[in-house]
Amino acid sequence: MSKSLVIETVKDQGQAAELGFQQGDILKDYDGNPIQTNRDLSVCVGKAKSQGKENVTLTLLRNDEPIEIELTTSAPLGLVCTEEDVKPKKRVKPLPQEVVVTDINMSFISMVFFMVKWSLASIPAIAIVMFIYGILAAMIL
Repeated sequence: MSKSLVIETVKDQGQAAELGFQQGDILKDYDGNPIQTNRDLSVCVGKAKSQGKENVTLTLLRNDEPIEIELTTSAPLGLVCTEEDVKPKKRVKPLPQEVVVTDINMSFISMVFFMVKWSLASIPAIAIVMFIYGILAAMIL
């Protein structure tokens, strides 16, 4: 789990309200610096001000979609945020639409060779392998 900075309240008098920040948005990045805690955010704001930057970009996540918002460093942000442990969402790779089996005969020969080499009862083992191979081949084809 990793920590994330989640917006709890958007104050009416800050620029966050004007820019459309919403409760539940997750703050991820302030001017190229990752933020996970309130302290991270304070340090980034202080750093941007000390460098004389007038505008910075804040990246947030809303419904798992990144949104970049340009802020000014001269006005208060107007957010109350909480630090929450957030489980990263698992990205599931889609299954291929078509499975192409290549060189199936070589796989069969390799299995038979292995069974003959390492089995004490090689004849029954080959029969079992051939039976399983026949079932698998019928399912694939």
